[in-house]
Amino acid sequence: MAVRVFDVAVVLAVVLVASCTAKTLDLESFLRHRQQYGLSHKRAEDGNHCPPDTPFPCKTTGKCIPMKYLCDDNVDCADGYDEDPDVCTAAHRPAVDQIAQFLAEKSSWIMPAFFGNKDIRSVAHALAVSQTLDDLQKRIDLPDKQTESLRTALKAVRDSQEEVLEDFGMPSSDWGEVDYVFSKLIKSGFLG
Repeated sequence: MAVRVFDVAVVLAVVLVASCTAKTLDLESFLRHRQQYGLSHKRAEDGNHCPPDTPFPCKTTGKCIPMKYLCDDNVDCADGYDEDPDVCTAAHRPAVDQIAQFLAEKSSWIMPAFFGNKDIRSVAHALAVSQTLDDLQKRIDLPDKQTESLRTALKAVRDSQEEVLEDFGMPSSDWGEVDYVFSKLIKSGFLG
């Protein structure tokens, strides 16, 4: 929270100085050179050393590339990481942290119904990168019964059948979030 307040304060100060001196503000340049303003530590703490204009780090070389270069059928990272199928799948899914938060908030019913005693973080990562439900099953060693229950639930979301999810223990108040997350999975080809 303090980092965000500090970031906002610095940006406002730069805008104020630029407007008072009648100079144009080059925000892109400001962001590109944010290290000199002491704002880069947040990204480094998250494990990403790349600047905002080229935020994607190649896996083995650390080279930083723009997001528009991901999954464009052109290898831009020497190791090909920017064209990795898991990366390309994850690009069309909610972020792992968002999925993990969703699973944690709904854990009283969603974990027993579809994932058993699997670790929430492992399930979230697998949901983000597994191309299909069958891939997810292999990736986290999901039993057939739970895989079929998840398939049924995904199809119910696709067909707007809220009552099917309620049969799995979902409170009706959870429908909006379940619909959102599951629809993102479905739209990215997860059902195969």
